Amino acid sequence: MILLRGNGSPRTFRFSLPALQRSLTALGFTFALAIAASVCLLLWNLLRLPPERFEVTPAPTQAVIAAAPTAVPIAAGVNPAGVPNLSNAATTPADEAELKKEVAGLRDDNAKLNAQANGRKELAPGVNPGLLQFFGPRNVLEQNSPMQVKNVKITRNAAGGEIYVDFELHNTDPSQQQNRGYFVVLAKTRNLLMSYPELVFSPSQNIVLDFTKGETFGVSRFRQARATFPATPLEGKHARFQILLFSDEGKVIADLHVEDQG
Repeated sequence: MILLRGNGSPRTFRFSLPALQRSLTALGFTFALAIAASVCLLLWNLLRLPPERFEVTPAPTQAVIAAAPTAVPIAAGVNPAGVPNLSNAATTPADEAELKKEVAGLRDDNAKLNAQANGRKELAPGVNPGLLQFFGPRNVLEQNSPMQVKNVKITRNAAGGEIYVDFELHNTDPSQQQNRGYFVVLAKTRNLLMSYPELVFSPSQNIVLDFTKGETFGVSRFRQARATFPATPLEGKHARFQILLFSDEGKVIADLHVEDQG
């Protein structure tokens, strides 16, 4: 190797190639060893750090869940879970109106269920059921009734001042098993209500009509019956007569209306 100095005089040096290779190899091993030592030292320092240094900061929603419960003022009508507390909530007029609607709906549903259980036809809105609902605990549909009222005839006894309502009680039971019960006949005008027998009304009790005070019947096939009314109170008033048959349990098993044509 030739080197030139500043004054331009050359100098010659002689190197041994094997020695140069050994020197470069040693230098490379030294550099690699230094890098490995640095990496090991860094890992050693990281392992010696406290565990909390490696914790990851949770998301805001997780932090809220993991946080210890704190005292939160409870608003009126709301529990800690956010569910409305009906016992403490202050009711508003709108809430009261909704509650009234729900109660009315439940009452209508209950009435419909009772009507179905009793086997009665539901009355149309605004129709007055009249006094029939007070006569017995339950009614029997006409097609299921074992008794029918037929051949009604209204006559007058001018000498005695009476009106006769004659009719026939027919047993429609296919087995012809005797049916027993009571019958009551009502005479009605716009401002008058009379009955046969006379003592079926119960002014001192919490009912309108006591069916057990009616005239008894026991029919295997058919029977003729008559109801008598004074003619004077009904004269000229176009009275209507209603014939009611009750079973021994008080069920209305027949109901027939007849208009006086006299």
